[in-house]
Amino acid sequence: MTDPEPIRVLIVDESDRAEDLARSLERDRSVVTAVVKTGEAALAALADGEVDCVVSEYRSVGTVDLLAAARRAAPGLPFVLYGREDGPPTEAVSAIATDHVRIVGDADEGGSPDGNDGEAGDADGTDDADGSDDGEATPAGGVGGSEALAGAVVDAVAAARDDDHEVRARTLLEASPVAVAVLVDGEFVYVNGAGVDLFGADDRGDLFGRRFADRVHPDDRDRVGDFADPDAVDDGVGTEVRIPGKGDDPRRVEAVARAVEWGGRPATMLVLPGTTDRARRERRVETLQEATREMMAATSIEAVCELAVETCREVLDRPYAGVWLYDESAEALRSVAQTDMARDLVEEVPTYVPGNSLSWRAFATGKVQVYEDVGGTDEAYNPETAMRGELIVPLGDWGVLNVASLESGGFDPEERRAARVLAGDVEAALDRVDREERLREASDRFRKSFEHGIEAALIADVEGDAIVGCNPAAAELLGYSRAELTSMAVSEVHPDDVDTLRDLADRVAEEDHARAEGVTCVRRDGTTVRVEVSAAHVELDGRGCTLYHMREVDEDRTGERRIEALDAATRRMTAAADPDAVADAAVDAAAVVADSFAAVYAHDPDGDRLVPVAATDAEGVGVVTEGTVEMAAFEAGESRLVEDYGSVDDPARPGTSFDALLAVPIGDHGQIHVRAPALDRSTRRAVETVGRTAETALDRLEREAGSGGPDPDSGDERGSEPSESPDPGSETTETSGSEAAGSSESETTESRESETPDSGS
Repeated sequence: MTDPEPIRVLIVDESDRAEDLARSLERDRSVVTAVVKTGEAALAALADGEVDCVVSEYRSVGTVDLLAAARRAAPGLPFVLYGREDGPPTEAVSAIATDHVRIVGDADEGGSPDGNDGEAGDADGTDDADGSDDGEATPAGGVGGSEALAGAVVDAVAAARDDDHEVRARTLLEASPVAVAVLVDGEFVYVNGAGVDLFGADDRGDLFGRRFADRVHPDDRDRVGDFADPDAVDDGVGTEVRIPGKGDDPRRVEAVARAVEWGGRPATMLVLPGTTDRARRERRVETLQEATREMMAATSIEAVCELAVETCREVLDRPYAGVWLYDESAEALRSVAQTDMARDLVEEVPTYVPGNSLSWRAFATGKVQVYEDVGGTDEAYNPETAMRGELIVPLGDWGVLNVASLESGGFDPEERRAARVLAGDVEAALDRVDREERLREASDRFRKSFEHGIEAALIADVEGDAIVGCNPAAAELLGYSRAELTSMAVSEVHPDDVDTLRDLADRVAEEDHARAEGVTCVRRDGTTVRVEVSAAHVELDGRGCTLYHMREVDEDRTGERRIEALDAATRRMTAAADPDAVADAAVDAAAVVADSFAAVYAHDPDGDRLVPVAATDAEGVGVVTEGTVEMAAFEAGESRLVEDYGSVDDPARPGTSFDALLAVPIGDHGQIHVRAPALDRSTRRAVETVGRTAETALDRLEREAGSGGPDPDSGDERGSEPSESPDPGSETTETSGSEAAGSSESETTESRESETPDSGS
């Protein structure tokens, strides 16, 4: 008996106990470990391709980023998390990770990771006073020692290998040009697409329950009698039989039978290979399998589409192919990828809209379209196209895959079948990329909201009396650096209100959100500030924590007015139709926030100057040129506060009486100026928020101007589901009468000319 294939495990752990864990896992002789301490080292190891499973502590710093990066580098790689403390990993991490196990026992007190302290007689974990075994555990959130972790690793790798084998087997079987059927008691219980074609059936349902012997030539039925009895089958021995099809002449094939089991019953599997072009067909299947693996590992929509057209060139030997994806904002199919020959054939690749092309018809109906010759067809995008034969395969809600030929003539059943399998794999790959991109965007949005929020925010483990996260606003409010705050106890910042914060955490667990007023914070300099606290539950690297937003108590509601102004400005700028509307909204918001003068300047690249476009007082603005403090701030691309502005000789502020100036960049678009007697920290942060919002709005308007239409903020390139789409797996075939007579597929026969990737069929 041969040894099992070794499992290569990469342990990512910065603690001193990593080597102990490695030795413990290697007690299973099928496990070989390697230990790294950083995410960068782990990704380097993954790049070498010699890893079957990654194991990491789910509370380690960087575990979330490592998991996301590993998923991008190796989407199907098992990733098992473990922890030595109470609490599961975050929901987001658990949703992506393969499994997680919490290790308990003596390992938590500094002993070996399997729950044993290394003393003689305790190696099997059974010498506890009560005879229990600290090393026993269950995965998927279970509790135990390294034996449970090793079991989770072995199970995860086995499942991954099984899944990989199953996917490959399914792709091979369905895409194979070789007919395969399974018989129970001599009757069909399974047949692949090639088998449907071979036996001249309209679909699989026409064969299920029918006798195989009835589908062969009457003179050959005696030779296939033993196929009804699996016990009588001579495994691997072929028998030539004639299979009547839709044409006049039966096809001669060699039926090779093997005894198998199907649904717990004895069965016969028949393989009926064709007699010609076998090498070409085998290469087609292998290439399709390899393309599927590459597409499932792709990290962008564009990369998936490029692989799809390249596969058309290699698998179907069709050099003219393209992918068009649906743009919901324009209700159009836009070209995303073309083969080189298709791109060279036309000056401009077409865009398809409702009613202007055969491609749109295929997308809207969800049916495969086959055209033998569309030159001169009224429905074609370009009736004078050089293309003739064309196969258009819908990609679900994503768009269409077009394959074309310069010669008239249809696509044989093998090509159609391979194109349908490829389209299914492309759709699945696009769905995966879209899900991963949305997950990254959601994570980025939370991170940006937390980092750039104008309200101070802390993430705390109140029960553990620890601050585990903070944003810049919190550090500024309390006078500490972020590193100092995240090493402090909650009771150091809120010595008089720890009980209040614990009560908030309890209420959050029941109600999702909770608020408290009059909480006192102690700053670094010993002064205090009273804040209003809003709390919510968050998960940080598998640790359940509470997120506290803190707003200084302001009797005159200045803080509330600022937030209301920022909300209103955001809505106005998001809906703005031109840069002037964005500038007006930004000035209004900045003026309310500062309770003083505000102006917006646009950058004039030709004159290398800043020109006023909106202001609360038109008399208080002028052109900003080189040598001014405002221009220096714009060129540096950063906010700048000038507290003695009244003493600066500056042509941008004729006759100003204000003492302070705040210049805030709006990206490369321009700048916001606020002038006031004084500008405190809270005001500065609020104006910077206005600047970032204005930059986003102006970027959007630029993109829309460049694309000729609104830019979809959602990032969803698929759009809504076509209203008239039946089953996307169905196929409408429009061919010449001669092809219909010889075709082995179910087709609607109609003389058509081909719509092509370059002509916009």
